[in-house]
Amino acid sequence: MAIELGPYGINVNAVAPGYTIASDRHRAYWDSLPAAERVRIIEDIPLRRVAEAEDIAPVVVFLASDEARYINGATIDVNGGRTVS
Repeated sequence: MAIELGPYGINVNAVAPGYTIASDRHRAYWDSLPAAERVRIIEDIPLRRVAEAEDIAPVVVFLASDEARYINGATIDVNGGRTVS
C-alpha cells in the first residue's frame, strides 16, 4: 500500500505492539493467566514489563504527525525489545 499510495502523498505505516494492557478487558485476560505464564512472558521482554496504552499511543501520534512526513512503508516495533531478544 505504501508503494501504491505514496504517489498520492499518502504515507502507510504500521505499529507492531507487543504484549499490551490497553483496557480493562486486556487487564482481565492478563490477570487470568497463570503466574508462571506471566513471568515467562515478562522475562522474554528486555524491559521486563508489558506495555500500557501510554507506551503505544505516542508512536501512533508521531506517525500521524508532519514530523513523520517522510516515513513510508515502515513497521515500528513497540514491544520493549522483545523481537531483539
